[in-house]
Amino acid sequence: MIQLYNYYRSSASYRVRIALHLKQIPFTYHAVNLREAKHKSEAFKAINSFQAVPYLIDGEVKISQSLAILDYLESLQPEPTLYPKDPALRAKALEIALSLICDLHPLNNLKVLNYLRENAKFNDEQIMAWMHHWFHKILAPLEEMISKNKQTRYALTNSVSIVELCLIPQLYNARRFEIDLSKYSTLKTVESICLELDAFQKALPESQPDYV
Repeated sequence: MIQLYNYYRSSASYRVRIALHLKQIPFTYHAVNLREAKHKSEAFKAINSFQAVPYLIDGEVKISQSLAILDYLESLQPEPTLYPKDPALRAKALEIALSLICDLHPLNNLKVLNYLRENAKFNDEQIMAWMHHWFHKILAPLEEMISKNKQTRYALTNSVSIVELCLIPQLYNARRFEIDLSKYSTLKTVESICLELDAFQKALPESQPDYV
């Protein structure tokens, strides 16, 4: 059985959990508490030298980085697919997903925030200003892009894709950091439809065994 080392509040872990539940792939949940720096322990370093989550083990297969894990799961269990079949829509889905996981997620990641506090000496007000700036910088163009395509049930098509797997965790983070989402009605509509699905409910941070 697949082993998934993750943390309930990790956005990258969250998107992998959605994929596993969506594809109905059984897995064993291993909690790695990032707040307590358990990922920096020698015990976890022996498992994953990158000392990060998520980390997936499937027999001899060992994968770090959520996008690589999602690609592996797609090959392992092609249906339901995470990618639109149309080449142009597939590229657009990846464009949106990468904007979320490369341009936004790293800037609200715990290790970045810790660096800002400890090395750049940001106070809480400056941290919040940083978060609000970057969330709006990415969510605003995504709202505009997706709102032009609202003849579909989800962001791009009538099926869940990698877009929703990356979007929903970031909207969860946005609320944690008190981001005003009132201007993003299209993104919130997609979110509400996703959260009706069992896979998304099971992947929620508060549904995990290590949730605090």
